[in-house]
Amino acid sequence: MRGAAWLSLAVGLVLTACASNGIYHVVEPGQTLYRIARTYDVSEAQLSKVNRISNPTRLEAGQRLYIPGATHTRRVAVDPPKAPPK
Repeated sequence: MRGAAWLSLAVGLVLTACASNGIYHVVEPGQTLYRIARTYDVSEAQLSKVNRISNPTRLEAGQRLYIPGATHTRRVAVDPPKAPPK
């Protein structure tokens, strides 16, 4: 039991340390990795790597992205929907 308690404490400390160096952003409909990266002044490559995103065009609403170095959430501009072809 002591081992489990120690492991829980260690995991909690690691998560707290990571969280203090950045924040989590919840993706809203219409937001892109490009806009999120620009808003938080980080590169798309860095966001992709940290969040293990293999295809940056496939963000989903509700997805949580870790933003390294950010201290607070920001409002991210939403790309307007594309007009259907005529």
